[in-house]
Amino acid sequence: MKSSKQIFSELQTLIGHLEDGARLPTVRELMKQFNASQGTVQGALGQLREAGQLSSQVGRGTFVVKTRQPVTHKKNAPEINDPEGEQHFNSYLMLSSSRMNERSVLVQNGIQSTLSAEGTNIVQMSYQNTNQMLYILRSSPKFGAAILQSHFESIPIRLLHLLQEKSNVIVADGHSISGIDIDRVGTDWTEAIDDAVAHLTGLGHRHIGLVTIDGHGRPILAARRYFSRMDNWRGTGLQVHPPMMLNNMLYPTQQVSDALTELLGGLKTDHGKLPFTALICLGISDGAGVRQSLQNLAIETPGNLSVHILGHCDVPSEHYQFFSMSGSNYSDGIRELIRCVKDRIDRPDAPPRITYLPVHRVLRSSTGAPA
Repeated sequence: MKSSKQIFSELQTLIGHLEDGARLPTVRELMKQFNASQGTVQGALGQLREAGQLSSQVGRGTFVVKTRQPVTHKKNAPEINDPEGEQHFNSYLMLSSSRMNERSVLVQNGIQSTLSAEGTNIVQMSYQNTNQMLYILRSSPKFGAAILQSHFESIPIRLLHLLQEKSNVIVADGHSISGIDIDRVGTDWTEAIDDAVAHLTGLGHRHIGLVTIDGHGRPILAARRYFSRMDNWRGTGLQVHPPMMLNNMLYPTQQVSDALTELLGGLKTDHGKLPFTALICLGISDGAGVRQSLQNLAIETPGNLSVHILGHCDVPSEHYQFFSMSGSNYSDGIRELIRCVKDRIDRPDAPPRITYLPVHRVLRSSTGAPA
């Protein structure tokens, strides 16, 4: 077993390859990776936190901390509404669930860095309990703009209504929200499915499965419906396995190793084969957990099963330097969210719009021709 000093050194190397805000694997995953005890791993993590290289947040995880421009707070900044009714858009709210994934953290950091450099104050809030967040918002001043991060979960309508009272400009980072007049920026996951299926069928796969988290957010439901109708997609003779859900996995940030191991293990035949040669995953941010599950079941990837992740191609915790991916880039999201906010401020009477981020494909080791 490795010593705390060895693990400290290897974690420093890992941090050197990750971006600011990247989420580290869990303690349990690091214990398996380094073949070390819990105390040894936690000791190395503690030293890195003391050195200012890591930050741990209860309920979220441990994140890489690199050079970061802090939020600026101007003591003499004007109020949102002056006596003549003129609005000063100098203070923006960024609101997210406490279960936000690494991609959300990276987007927040990017927006904060860009807008703070322009002299805008950024106030970040996260919520787990909706009633508590409503109480806090009611006592807060009005904001020049609000960016609400929402991807695979539903947002309470009463929270949206209160945000509309607190800000004339609301932009949603994600397409989960529907039925309300606000601007939205996000990924068309059906387009990402098409891209993944095009890649896999091009390799020769004709039996493909889809697994998602057990959520009921609009993008997840739409993706399941779309995939279930893809038999003989574009005349390829494709046969799709009915969409599968990971039991009790409601959020992208949850560790999926055990749930995915149970799901795939239950599908294996007596000869150890799965009913598909390729698997597409959606709504899963835990790339390490996906790989651990494949190792648990002794599934060679891509020899026995090609795995293609739908997510954010430039987020390390999702691709884990191993998985082929189709989806958007968080860097595109930063740019488009800022542009949408500024456009809405300049044109307050323009109709609400939906901006779809470009879908990229990044190929890695997890996909190949079927055996």
